Amino acid sequence: MRFGTILLLWFAFISCKKAEKSGPDRAFKYYWVMWHGHEYKKADTTFVFIERTQLKDTLRLSYFNKSGSSTYYIIKNRDSSFLVNNPRDSLLHLNDSIVYIRLFHDTTIFLGKDTFNVKEFVMDEYIQDGGSNMYFEPSLGFYAGHSVNWPGLRILQSSDTSMNRKIRKLVLSTVPKFFIRVNLDK
Repeated sequence: MRFGTILLLWFAFISCKKAEKSGPDRAFKYYWVMWHGHEYKKADTTFVFIERTQLKDTLRLSYFNKSGSSTYYIIKNRDSSFLVNNPRDSLLHLNDSIVYIRLFHDTTIFLGKDTFNVKEFVMDEYIQDGGSNMYFEPSLGFYAGHSVNWPGLRILQSSDTSMNRKIRKLVLSTVPKFFIRVNLDK
């Protein structure tokens, strides 16, 4: 029994050591900018730290902010490959530590010289007034999200203005107009 525990810890150490850890460029700061309901004249801004870890075919994205953290596991070539650790809505997931997110739509977007492989995921799709869509692009991670039913929008922004322009153009190309009630063309 003791030998098995030591062997298990050794394998865990070796597998963690092989993982490539990286984050977005540390020179930039990242923020979630959120517009809620009908209050589009003002936005909430929350600082977020993003950590990215790649291990074989699985990408782990962790988002840390003042409210806690959420970790997403993205497994290549799977329709339901995203698992969420520490779900953001504790009222919908009182006892759940993992929530599955279903691939809803994927596409390739060309904006000028840039090519983006966008995946749209739906979370809690069968919960009335609780569903949300999340937009993912491999180089950006999750860059936008909104409720399935209600107006409101959350987008990723940074201290890099050229990246912000790309994200806003990508949001305008992928998110339905119903959810975009602010001028993102700046």
